[in-house]
This record gives sequence, C-alpha cells and structure tokens, in this order.
Amino acid sequence: MTTSPAPKDRSQRGGKGAPQRKWTDLSFLRTPTPEFQHKEKDGIYETQISFVISGPDNGQWVAYAFVDTNFDDSDLEDEDFSYEGFQKDLIASNGELDANFPIRNPRLYFLRIWKVRMAQVLREWQRIVRTVECSIKQYVRRHFSCNNIDN
Repeated sequence: MTTSPAPKDRSQRGGKGAPQRKWTDLSFLRTPTPEFQHKEKDGIYETQISFVISGPDNGQWVAYAFVDTNFDDSDLEDEDFSYEGFQKDLIASNGELDANFPIRNPRLYFLRIWKVRMAQVLREWQRIVRTVECSIKQYVRRHFSCNNIDN
C-alpha cells in the first residue's frame, strides 16, 4: 500500500508507454481531518515479480529477476561492485543476502529468494490489513459513540 499523488497514465506519452498496472484508490478509508489534504491518496498497486534460474547443471547457472517498479520511483541503478564490505544481492532486494558470499546451489538460492520475496509480500498485506483495521476503528469511534448506542 502506498500514499502518493494519484497515478498518471503512462500510455499518454505518445503511445509508447504501457498502461500502468491497476491502482485501487483507498482514500475513502481515511477519516477526514483538517490536516488531511486531498493532495495525496492511499492506494494499492498491482505488481509482479518474475524470477527464473536456468543452466545446464548445478555448477553452471544464472538467475534472472524482473521486478515491476511502476508503483515505486526507485530505480535499480548500476552500482559499483566491490569485494570489500557487504554488497546487496539486488534480486533479494532487501539487503538480506550478500553478493560477495553467493549461494552456490541453484535450488537453495531459489528457495532463499522465494523466502525473501514472500516475506515482502506478507509485509505489504499486513500493512494493508492494519490500515483497514485502523480506519474501521476510527470510523466506529467517530460515528458510534456511547451517546448513539443508548437509543
């Protein structure tokens, strides 16, 4: 879930850009307050992660990951690789794996990446559930006070 200005349709760039993935506006979940301006909206973007490992055997393989970043302004930049210090494995995304100490077994690497990415998905869903729960609690407190229940 993200809070941001309403998304722009990329397909309007001379027909060259693909349409953005579906974005669902969840601003209705916010309780209107003076400090809340309608400049930013809460919403959910659809996203996709593709990951494949290919090779002739366990000793020679390569991993590819394609991460949809339409919802995120951060770009995967070419970083200078160094054998000094911790180097993030960009496929794992969260800095949990050190590229200087690669996992040599492709099956173990796949499972480790799967674990990292599924934990990311779980965190996002938990954030959405917490947001909805908080909105419901605020709504109930605001609209169903003890005075209203006495009827």
